[in-house]
This record gives sequence, structure tokens and C-alpha cells, in this order.
Amino acid sequence: MYSSKLNSQEYQLYARHIIMPQIKLSGQQRLKRSKVVCVGAGGLASSTLMYLVGAGVGTIGIIDDDLVELSNLHRQVLYNTQQVGKAKSWSAVEFLEKLNPECVLKAYRQKLCWDNAHLLIQSYDIIIDCTDNFHSRHIISNIAKELHKIHVYAAISAFEGHISVFNYRGGPSYNDIQQIRESEYNDCRLGGVLGVLPGLVGLIQATESIKMIIGAGNILDGYMMIYNALEMSFRKVRIRERCKNVNNQLRRNHVQERLDVQVHSNNISVKYLYGLVNNRKKKVYLVDVRSTEEYEFKHLRNSINIPLHKLRKNNNLETLKRAAQQRIIILYCNSQYRSWVASNVLTTSNVYHHILQG
Repeated sequence: MYSSKLNSQEYQLYARHIIMPQIKLSGQQRLKRSKVVCVGAGGLASSTLMYLVGAGVGTIGIIDDDLVELSNLHRQVLYNTQQVGKAKSWSAVEFLEKLNPECVLKAYRQKLCWDNAHLLIQSYDIIIDCTDNFHSRHIISNIAKELHKIHVYAAISAFEGHISVFNYRGGPSYNDIQQIRESEYNDCRLGGVLGVLPGLVGLIQATESIKMIIGAGNILDGYMMIYNALEMSFRKVRIRERCKNVNNQLRRNHVQERLDVQVHSNNISVKYLYGLVNNRKKKVYLVDVRSTEEYEFKHLRNSINIPLHKLRKNNNLETLKRAAQQRIIILYCNSQYRSWVASNVLTTSNVYHHILQG
């Protein structure tokens, strides 16, 4: 149990907060008592975490199993070139401790999944969703509803960002709203993103979190904020909840989809792949689902390139169907996310395959 009493250094750190009538000493003490967990430590989390730590949030957890890559640095400003190859969660804590040593920071180098979500999140008050895939968002939404936690959501793609607050005082949850699933595949790993965009969107996530903790202002509950950097425009769209029967049907479909993926695919390790390649009795059909530019820069030997956005074309699906009759199809990309999306496409077309891990 951490004390909410401010020490002499904290009075100086938060002086410009304490003199504000909306915050005062009592609001700053609430910030110190608060516990926030950030799922994902990438571009959105970079600005979110810096300002939450600077604001004096008492305890912050960071959940991420990823490593810092050079391609991250144009938008993930928590990191530098000296940290490439290091764990994001640990590197983030190293940076943030210097920003505010009064904040308790906890790094969890784990990937959020159905098995660990309850344990990782249960001790926190607010979940800040800085993930980049719909699977993690659905896990967060389910856990938030089960544990009565607030879910501060954001998503980015190219020049546009979406922000909302879910599960707030009986309001809608992420899983309750009508979503077009395919649109959620547009994240910065599949396409691109303007480097400054996650910084601005992450600031809004931090702002909403701070407002809820101190009890000030209007919250993005029941609304989606849409920011367009090209037009330099903000607009608020009211969220309509799904009716219960539609929601239940979609959940049943989601469960069936997970079962189907297990039937038509499984993950294999790099070591197992080497064994298959060296076994001349088994023919391997290695499919790189990254972009043509990424493939030309570097790829695994004897792999072919079918970019994810071209996978649904009939000629490519037919080619893979024929190949699956005599060869072992293995999908790979940089992060497994595109492989997972490609796996869903092949599963729908009844093409048996594997996903390369690591």
C-alpha cells in the first residue's frame, strides 16, 4: 500500500498542477494513489507513458514482450539506437525512472493473452490500450468488463487516429460496438504510419486517464474521437451499442474461428523448419507475406513472396491449394501478425499450413 502523501520533492515536481483549481493537492494525491497499466510499449505508449509519469501517477505497469527495432524509432520516442535489440518494457522503465523517480514502474516482458491477462491486470484501475491488433483489444475488453476496469482505447493507421474510453460507468465496451473487422488489419505493421501521429493520439489517451483520476471534465465515454492529420481535423462520433443477439452471435463466430484456426494450422519453430529443410523427403513451400520491398531487402532462402494484400487473389489461393497437396506450406513475416492474418485467409479457403515462430 503506497502512501498518497507528497514529499518535498513532489511538491516541487507537481507545483503547476497543485495550483490549478481542478486539481489542487487532493487531485495530485489521487494521481499518486492511482494504478495504471499500459498494454503495449510502442508509439502510442511512448507519449502516454511519459506524460502519465510526469503527471505523478503513482504506479504504472508496462506489458510488452517485444524488442526495440530500428524501424520503431521514427515514432517510438522512448527508445534510441543504443537500445535496439533490447526489451521494450525494460528499456521504457529505464527511461521513465529518470523522468520521475517518485513513480513506481513495473515491467512485464510478456505478451498479453487469455492465460495471463487476469493476473497481470487485476491490481490496476485503468487499462491503457496501446496495442496494434484486434486480438489483444478483444482480450483487454473482456478482462476490463470482467474486472470492472476502465479501458482507454486508441488505434492508428497512416494519417488517422481513433480514441475512446470504454467500460466507464456502465458505458459501452469495445466488444459491444459495431466494428468492421477487416478495417482493424490496417496497422503500422501492415502499412505505414506518420511518425508524429501516435505521439498526438497517445497524449489524448494520457489526458483522458488523468481527467478520470482527478474527476474533471467530460470523458470520451460513448464517443469515438477521430483525428485526421492530413486535414488537421477532430470529430466526435457517437457510438451505438450492438443489440444483444448480434453481439452473442459474433462471439460464437469468434469462438468457432479460433477452433477453425487450430484445425487448419499450427505454429512451428525455426529449429523445426531447419529439420524439415534438411529432410529431403518432405518438401517445404515457404511463403513470405511481407511487402515486396521488405522481401527484396532481405528474405529467407528459397522462400517465395506473396504480400498479404495480394493473398486473397484467386490465382494465389489456387497456387497454394495445389502446393498444399504435395508440400508443407509455412507462412512467415517479421512479427507473426501478418502471418496470423494470412493464416485466417488460408483457413477460410481450407488450405492446411503452418506459421513460423521466432
